[in-house]
This record gives sequence, structure tokens and C-alpha cells, in this order.
Amino acid sequence: MKKIEKLSFFRFLIVYLFFHFFISISLSAQEIIIFPQPRKMEIYGGKQFKIRPDTKIIISPAPTESDRLSASELNDNIYNLAGFQLPVVEPPVQGPLKNIIVIGEYAKSKILKNLMDKNNIDFNQDELGEQGYLIFSNSDIVLLSGSKPAGTFYGVQSLIDIINSGKGKGINIPNLLIRDFPALKYRELFNEDKWGPDWMSLEDYKDMIDYMARIKMNSLSIGIYGCWGVQYRNEILEFFLLPVDKYPQIKTPKLIEYYSPEKAEWTKLDYLPKIFEDDFFGEIIKYGKKKYVTVYPKFNSLGHNTLLPRIFPGISAKDEQGNPTGYGFCTSNNETYKILFNIFDNIIDKYLKPNGVDWFDIELDEVRQWCKCEKCKNLSEEEIYLDHIIKLAKHLKSKGINHIGVWADMLNKKKMVNSHLVGKLEKEELKGNMILHWWRYTEPIYETIFPEFSLRNWVVPMTGYTYPYQFYYNCSRLNNVFDMLVLGHKSNAEGASSYSIYDPAYNLDITALSNFAWNPPASNQEKALDDYIKSYTKKIFGSQWKEAKLILENLDKFYPGNANIMRTILYYRHSYVNTKPYKKRPYPEEAFEALKKNSNSKDQLEKMAGITNNAARFFKSALNSKDTDRKIVIQFYANIFRASNLIEEFLLLYDIEEDYQKFKILSGKAGRLQLLKNIKNTTNKIFSLQMESIRTWEDVKPQFLHPHCMRNMSFMLKFCEENIKRIYELEEKVKNNSLKEMPESLITGSNKEL
Repeated sequence: MKKIEKLSFFRFLIVYLFFHFFISISLSAQEIIIFPQPRKMEIYGGKQFKIRPDTKIIISPAPTESDRLSASELNDNIYNLAGFQLPVVEPPVQGPLKNIIVIGEYAKSKILKNLMDKNNIDFNQDELGEQGYLIFSNSDIVLLSGSKPAGTFYGVQSLIDIINSGKGKGINIPNLLIRDFPALKYRELFNEDKWGPDWMSLEDYKDMIDYMARIKMNSLSIGIYGCWGVQYRNEILEFFLLPVDKYPQIKTPKLIEYYSPEKAEWTKLDYLPKIFEDDFFGEIIKYGKKKYVTVYPKFNSLGHNTLLPRIFPGISAKDEQGNPTGYGFCTSNNETYKILFNIFDNIIDKYLKPNGVDWFDIELDEVRQWCKCEKCKNLSEEEIYLDHIIKLAKHLKSKGINHIGVWADMLNKKKMVNSHLVGKLEKEELKGNMILHWWRYTEPIYETIFPEFSLRNWVVPMTGYTYPYQFYYNCSRLNNVFDMLVLGHKSNAEGASSYSIYDPAYNLDITALSNFAWNPPASNQEKALDDYIKSYTKKIFGSQWKEAKLILENLDKFYPGNANIMRTILYYRHSYVNTKPYKKRPYPEEAFEALKKNSNSKDQLEKMAGITNNAARFFKSALNSKDTDRKIVIQFYANIFRASNLIEEFLLLYDIEEDYQKFKILSGKAGRLQLLKNIKNTTNKIFSLQMESIRTWEDVKPQFLHPHCMRNMSFMLKFCEENIKRIYELEEKVKNNSLKEMPESLITGSNKEL
């Protein structure tokens, strides 16, 4: 009897330990977070595959450069985690097929086929498509196979995520089976041609492509030419990023001055865009191909166009008197197309054709002025617009360009997405080449993108724009990404892009775009976004994910009602000047006067200060945690710290205003001097806060985000310097009893151009 009892207890112990082991493995395995999230993933209990120094990576026989790249990416990650690299071998392999990771295309690897058959795994290439992959693992083997090289590469990115999930607990891979493939064929970022991108080096672009490839994005469009209004230094904001051999006069030099805490001096940059000066667009394209990212240009005309019509006034749109307006083109003038086609051909022949790229985007958004010359005035805007598209597209196709993008906003605004458009494109044999890019960054989004016409459609939300706002997480962008991707999936769009000026701090939103483009989200928006944010914070913030999620949610609650205040207090909004003659807008005076018009602004700023200060403290503390992704968290910190300090600075401006109004009505010398001393101290506090922001930005952010952003932050320093000088002058007059006239306010704006 005692024997039976002991045996039963022993069996109970075995069963208990088995289930305890199984459950613990399953729970830890479920914490594996892969972005984009796989379409199908099954995780099992049991002994895990352990990566050791003697584990072999087996690649395909006669391996391609792609095979070696995939193995190298995996090995680099293992080295970063464990300090060793694995031997990479080609078949035939000696000895038992155990303790191995097999990587390659299913159709080219007998080892993969045999091991999959042995483990009863159906590869099902039809389901996976060209970009799909399969991962299978047990305690002895890891099999990773793509239908094509891109699929294998994407499978490696998922395997890296799996390995990283066990960071700090040994490099183990649980027993699992993943079958994964994208819902949308194209997943893109558009990097606008503006401040920041114009300062990006080749290495910056490579880093950006590496980041995109890690989350399985496969397309990068780069703005090559665009123009906006008058901005700094009474100059039209124009960017032309590539040299044109035939027209060397087409250049967009820039002059920027800003304070550099690192150099402890004011820095002046007089430069041409780096990509222009070093002429490395072709190198970006080549590097992108290695990572399965197609790189191609966007080139605007009609809308956002001042540079070419200014340099070549003959092709400019004309007013009613026949005078060049310096904006847009006269589409009745053959010289217009001669110049445009020469530029297109230069880009195609020099950069695209040698690298096998057959993509080109003609943009054509937001056209607000039209030619009124004798020929054009008799044509409708719709006729001019569609004829211009057809002319550009036909030329591009004749040059071997098969994928031609165009923004859809004008076509939609003028109700031109209809059977007439389809018929016109079919007649010109362009229907299969034209891609309509439906951009919308706010609510509501489009009711339809007209899938019934079977045109090629992409949806385009926004994932981030460095200058006016969006310095931290806010669900308005995630909502935009979610809604546009749901629309895209519902409408059978073939791709999703994102308007962006790249900043690694936008990781949350860019990853969401990648995630929802690859794996269609559930229809319940609240649940889908909550699940995404939960997974995201677990991946980025590790054990502090709950606190991170709460911080992000608090920021989200605060942002929508305060967005206009943030846009107001940031300098960028005040850099555009529409008045003639040109007069620089005073900052922070103009921003502060705008705040004072709303009696609730100070209360709002105080609430904003509490939330952003708390967020900045959390992000800073999270940097010390061992299981956070420090590279991303520190970017969050720099952006929220800048916003938090700026809010504090504007609250201090209220203190200055209050003390100065007291000063104006006070007659006693001692009291007046004390108030001026208070104002001086407050001004110095503002200076110190802004200097901390600039110093943090310079320490943390990529160098291409330094000049312009630090210039915008430096205007507050100029105000403080000039204000201290004014206070000293007032002090001297008070002491000498010579104060007769007083400024209306001490919150003014510097006339200094930076």
C-alpha cells in the first residue's frame, strides 16, 4: 500500500512538473512579439532549441548573395546577444542533422524539403506567395524557408525577433510553426524633400533602409523636387535633391544658423543637399535592393512648384496679361515638356535604369493656380490636369517606367475618378501603369477609393512630421494609420505608403503601418489598437510595459484637445511669412499673444506640463532598464523632453508678463528693481530649459535632424539674450531715475534671421 502511495505521488510529481514546465514554456513563448505580427503562428511546449557556439547555419548549395546576407543578418544578431557567431556551411553536411538552423528557398534546398517531409510539414508555396516564409522548430532543428529570396529574408527578420524575445535568458527558440505572408504587396515610406532629409548622408539612408527591412517594408520613395511658401530669410521653400547634368543652374542652396551646445558656439551652415552634393542616389537604390527595398523618386509639378518656373520663366504658368506667375507650368508650351522630360531622362538614365528600377512618381497634389494664357484659358482645369498626367506618364512609360504614381487628391476633388478616366487610361495603355495614392492624414477618411474601376490604388496615412507638432505618441496618427489600412484592405488596394519626414522617434506609428499592411487588423478599432499598443510596449519597454502603456495612453488623452497649443508654441508655424513686403514674424511674441486670446490657455498649459513632465521622467528612467529597447526609448525621451520644456517655458512667459505689468504701475525704485530681477531670473530659467532641450536633441537625435530643428529651438535663445539686455537697460534707467517710456511688453521677438 505504501509502495502504491509512493508511486502515485511520484507519478503526480512527474505530471505536475510536466504541466508546470509545459505551461511555463507556453507562457514565455507567447511573449514572443514579432512585427509585423505573423498571419499564422502555433507555439508548442517541450524542450526548446538552444543556440550554442557549435550550432550550424546551413544555407542552400551554391548560395546567392541573398542567401549569405540572410545568414549574416542572423549571425550578427546572435553575436550582439551572445558574443559568438555560428559557422555557416553549405550542403552536403557531415554527421547527424541536429543542432542546425537551415535557411533557404524551399525549391532550392533538398535538406529543407527532406526535413519538412520528415516532420510532416506542408510548405504550400501557393499560400505563401513570393514574399511568404515558413519557420519550424523543435529541440533539434530550426527550418526557415521562403518561397523566394525576399521571403527567406523576411523569415530571418522574424527569427531575429524570436531570438531577441529570450534576451537575458539564453538564446532559445521554442517549438513553433509560423506560416506568414503579407496581405499588401507594397509597404512603403515616403521621405519628403524638406528640412532634415536634405541633410541625410548615405549612411543615414542605409540606416533608414535597415530599419525598414527589419519590419518587412519593401518600398522607399524619396522626394526629389518640391516647393512651398516663403519661409526663412524671405526665401521660397524649395528643394531639388539631384544634380541635372543638362541644367547645372538648378540648385537649392540653404543657409542655417543655430546654437550648438556641443561646440558651445553659434554654427552657420551654407550648404547644398548632401544627396545633391555627393550624388549618391544611385548608391541608395543599390543598397535598398540588397534589403528588398525598392527605392525610387517622387518629382512634383503643377502643384508645389516654384523653382523651375522661376529659373525658366518661359514655361511658367501665366496670368491673364500673359505674365509669368512663377508658379506651375504653362501646359500649352512645348518647352515645358522638353525641360521636364530632359530632367526625367537624366534621373532615369543615371540612377534608375542602371539599377533595374522601373518606378517613378509624378505627385501632382494640391494644384491651386492654373495657367491663364491665351491657349490654356480656354481649357478646363480638369482637361489641363488629365492631359498633363497622360503626357508625363506616356513619356515615362516610353523610358521603361512601368509603375507611375500620382496623388489622388486632385482627381478626387474634381470628381475625375470615373469611367472617363478609366477609358482614357485604357486608350493610352496606361491603366496597368498608373497608381493612385490616396492620402489623408485627418478624419474623416475617404468613403471610397473606387475599387469598382479596378485601378491600382494605394492608401497613404501619416506616420510623422518633425516640425509643427507630433512630438510624442498620439492615437490620432495611429487612428489614421488604422482607418486608412482598413480602407485599403476593404478596397483591394495593392499597397500602403506613409507621408513622413523620417525620425526614429516615429517607430510606434511606422511599425503600426507595417503591421496592419502585412496583417489586416480586426474590425474593432479600439481592440485592434489596444492589442497593438500592448504588444508594442512589451517589445520596446519589456518589464515596464504597463507603465509605458499608461504613459502613452495619458499622452493620447491629452493631445487632441491641446494640439493647437502645441502647434502655436513651436517655432515652425511662425517661420512661414505670407506678407509683402517680407517681415519676419516675432517669436515668441506672436505665439504668446495667440495664447492670451484664449483665457483657458494657461490652465491647459499647466495640465500639459504635468502630463509631459511625467512622461519625460518615465522615458528617462526606462533608459536604465536592461530589457528596454534603448535606441527607441531614448528617441521618445528626446521628443517629449523638448515638448515638456517648451510648455514650461511658455508658462514662465506668463510669469514675466505678470511681473512686468506690476512693474509698469509701480513707482518705488526698490520694488521696481526687485521685479526686474525676478523677470531676469525667469528669463534665465527659460534660457536654461531651452538650452537643455537643444543639448539633449544634439546628443540623441540623428545628425540630419540637428540643423533645422536646432535652428527652430535657437530662436528662443535669441529672445532670452535680447530680453536680458532690455532688462539691464531698464535697470539702469530705474537706478538713474531716467525711465520715461516703457515697452508695451517684454515678450517680443528677435529680428535675427537664423
